[in-house]
Amino acid sequence: MSATPRTDEFVGKVWDAERLKHPVREYNDLADFARQLERALEKADRRAAELERDARRYRWLRNQIEKGPLCIFECNDFDVASWSGDDPDAAIDAALESEKGESHE
Repeated sequence: MSATPRTDEFVGKVWDAERLKHPVREYNDLADFARQLERALEKADRRAAELERDARRYRWLRNQIEKGPLCIFECNDFDVASWSGDDPDAAIDAALESEKGESHE
């Protein structure tokens, strides 16, 4: 039981108004989230395209070394030697591992 019918009516209107605000607030939050998600996906798509271009370039280079006329040479003061031999993947992996080890020292 309430104190007066007017109080009930006022509380009812306030409660209804608050209840109506929440879906709008939730919608705005979801819309903001959707926009942020869309931007993140666009950025990820751009990065994936960059990585695919790099991978395509590397595959071309590797095929030229393995099957074509291209060689990678290491030059020092007195000699020129094949850097990668016939396996550029192994040479690159070893160089990356060596760099990683040097950076931890």
